[in-house]
Amino acid sequence: EAMLLAEPAVAEAVVVYRMRAGLDERQLIAYVAPREGATVPVGDLRGRLRRELPAYMVPVAVVVLERLPRTPNDKVDVAALPEPDQGEVADQSTYAPPRDALEAALVTIWERVLGVSPVGVHHDFFELGGHSLLAVTLFADMEATLDRRLPLGALFEAPTIARLAERLRAAVPEATLEEAWSPLVPMRAGDDRPPLFLVPPSATTAYTFNPLLAHLEPDQPVYGLQYAGMAGEQPPQRTVEAIAAANIAALRQARPRGPYLLGGRCFGGIVAFEMARQLRAAGESVPLVAVLDTMLPPNVTQELWPGADREGIGGRLRLRARIVAAMRRYVRIMRFRRRYRAPDRLPDALGDYSTHIRETEIAHSRARLHYDAPPFPGRLVLFSNAEQRSGRELNWAGLTTAGLEMQVLPGGHVTMFTEPHVAELGTALRAARDRALAAPGAETRDQVTEAPRPAAAAPAAPAPLAAGGGLLDLALAPTAPTSLVVLQAGGNRPPFFCVPGHDQAPSALRPLAERLGADQPVYSFRPAGLAAGTRPDVRVETLAGRYLADLRAAQPTGPYRLGGHGFGGVVALEMAQQLVAGGETVALLAVLDTLIPPNATLLTWYSPRRFRPDTAPAVAAWRRWVGRLVYHWQVADLAWRAPWAALAGLPRAERIRRWWGPVGRRLRRLFLDHFRARLAYAPAPYKGEIALFASARHRTRHQALWGLLTTRRLTVELIPGDSESLLDPPALDDLAAKLRAALAR
Repeated sequence: EAMLLAEPAVAEAVVVYRMRAGLDERQLIAYVAPREGATVPVGDLRGRLRRELPAYMVPVAVVVLERLPRTPNDKVDVAALPEPDQGEVADQSTYAPPRDALEAALVTIWERVLGVSPVGVHHDFFELGGHSLLAVTLFADMEATLDRRLPLGALFEAPTIARLAERLRAAVPEATLEEAWSPLVPMRAGDDRPPLFLVPPSATTAYTFNPLLAHLEPDQPVYGLQYAGMAGEQPPQRTVEAIAAANIAALRQARPRGPYLLGGRCFGGIVAFEMARQLRAAGESVPLVAVLDTMLPPNVTQELWPGADREGIGGRLRLRARIVAAMRRYVRIMRFRRRYRAPDRLPDALGDYSTHIRETEIAHSRARLHYDAPPFPGRLVLFSNAEQRSGRELNWAGLTTAGLEMQVLPGGHVTMFTEPHVAELGTALRAARDRALAAPGAETRDQVTEAPRPAAAAPAAPAPLAAGGGLLDLALAPTAPTSLVVLQAGGNRPPFFCVPGHDQAPSALRPLAERLGADQPVYSFRPAGLAAGTRPDVRVETLAGRYLADLRAAQPTGPYRLGGHGFGGVVALEMAQQLVAGGETVALLAVLDTLIPPNATLLTWYSPRRFRPDTAPAVAAWRRWVGRLVYHWQVADLAWRAPWAALAGLPRAERIRRWWGPVGRRLRRLFLDHFRARLAYAPAPYKGEIALFASARHRTRHQALWGLLTTRRLTVELIPGDSESLLDPPALDDLAAKLRAALAR
């Protein structure tokens, strides 16, 4: 509206988002009223809007009225605004009439499909409001009227009637159409950068990436990959592996050798993953695999035990779990068939295309249900929508041996790919591409690599206490003047501050500090409440604030590098939150195999107060009951087993005496207070990046849900073993190597 009012001839202007007659979608319509004695130059105004505004903000029609209708309150009466005439939608300043019978027939088809008249032979299909479904409708109408067929991707190369008529004149006979068909659709040409290959959702076309295309650089080559069977020219492929193999054969025609940049949306993310796996198996370089809001294949989310036998209770339970999983897959297929065979699911105007699309989607659904995804020996980048709360299905970290990057973007599963949210997706995708091409081992053309900057020297620090032994030594020691503990001093690298878990002493992190290298200073923190006469902190915010006060004595200013193991990861998150809120820079937040705080998500066992709004009462009651059961079991474990384990190494009589005495009571109080502090902690989204180092055997949704706690991105590195063996060799060596690389970055 501001751009319209800037036109000297315009006195009033309003832009509304409304449904147009004959169309099933809303569009932007501009209404303007001229100044007295002035004439609004509609053609020039359209051109100025297209030049100075993003494409999604340009109205499809500019309607000139003598005056805008008003309500009794002197506001624009939106309901009284007239429906735009067809001639007000197309830009008549660029109108050119058809030059022969073929172009005249195409004009008639376009006007009928788009609801716009008159349409010139040089008008762009997408600028007139065309989109993916209208493109399929257009080709169905062309086939029924002209008895001519083109590949569905032809509109990218010929978006105007003039160019489409040229394609029709040169089109191959229908008998050879199957041989001429290719899944590769050139969306934007160029040779300056490695091309980006995008796979659309199931049974859709590459046109779904049109909004994203506008937010990539003009010199970024982009190819779409369409599915066989959509137009009936070929039968649909029945497996993910077959779809990926056909796509690879086509993309090698455009780019015989890597590096390959791949991406896929929804079902296309699974296909892109399988394409990357096959390309890597063939020895090709695949620096980028962008998974765009894709759920894991069902066979991965079942999380059944491998090698289950039928003996014993455990074997019978495993067998029953497999039977239930098979039944669920069958039910999904039956529901899918009923849904996509409904007569009103697709418009009648699609003709035979409607049948082909249904058959293709059913084939893709079966392919997804039966796909057993093997691990990919490379890095994955996952872009999830901000409304996603089902983290287990997003936990792609288990399908990569080289780590996962996850970024949560605004919007929902559909709106994430439409304006205005798609702009942030384009920015994030460009950044991920640049990081992938700049990574070591990525082969690029004319790649410019920035020279590494030397690390800043570690700041001078006061002499904190040396690390003692275990929790018993800390409980018997006098009260310390500072919580800071030196694990490894010296070195010329910026220091790393790591918070131990709720049942750990700082010395438990000493083996990790030693493996980070002698040039890496490492500090830890001793918890309050172990020494006689002290009490533990009962809130995460208080504990983090106390640690920060001692940390600043060692490093007064940032950038800071923080980490934490177990419960210490939650404390490190709050420390980073407070540092960022105070204007400091946090260069690294490393979370070492930490479960997400329960109050950070609505899907939680522990807190019966908070459930998703659509949770059924019976499900809420079941979760509440199980939550209480789990809570009391963990409280009992922390009160009895954990203090006993902390006193390991003592003679049995001494161990029993300490366990019943003041030391045991202080240990129990410390463990329980930290446990309850974690349950009560409700963190806000962190305005920085999070690096999660998770044990490979940990397959819960908590890994992916850490992505909901950052407004930037999450990186996930999988460490062999489980949470119990993370700080023991050989898992410790792998953790230290990956953590050292993160500290260097």
